[in-house]
Amino acid sequence: MSTAWLTVLLTGGVTMATKALGPILLGGRRSPRRATRAPDLLAPAMLGGLIVVTTFGHGQDLRLDARAVGLLIAVIGAAMRWHPAVIAIGAIAAVALAHRYVA
Repeated sequence: MSTAWLTVLLTGGVTMATKALGPILLGGRRSPRRATRAPDLLAPAMLGGLIVVTTFGHGQDLRLDARAVGLLIAVIGAAMRWHPAVIAIGAIAAVALAHRYVA
């Protein structure tokens, strides 16, 4: 078995054990309010991290290129509450133009 598959299986096992540990430890009691809010905050944090890594990461280095322009347009569009299709098309167009004229 390769190291990658061992890592996947180990991560899955730890995840299942962690999920099972909560109900076992609580034993029918309600979770504290703070504990129930934490998982709601994890998804946006993970998504933000993935966006940053895929936009600025290049192997082990950080690189600022045309994708940053697309991310900027997407952030502006989301802040202004544009329709998601408009955000996607605007970001794609911005990346294409920046790639053509800047790089």
